[in-house]
Amino acid sequence: MNPYQFWYETNPRLRNFIETYFVENIELVNNYPQLQIETRKLFSQGNAFEKLMAISMLATVKSYLY
Repeated sequence: MNPYQFWYETNPRLRNFIETYFVENIELVNNYPQLQIETRKLFSQGNAFEKLMAISMLATVKSYLY
């Protein structure tokens, strides 16, 4: 198990932040349907590192496009 996965599984506050950030920001890519599909897939099927990649992409979109 990698350190990100361990931290994600043992820290409910971190896990809640990641889940909430995704839910609150996934609509930022509504104008990009393929990107939204891929991001949702990465987040829902991925491990902790992949979930972090998905929310990092959303944070980038939020910072540069909005």
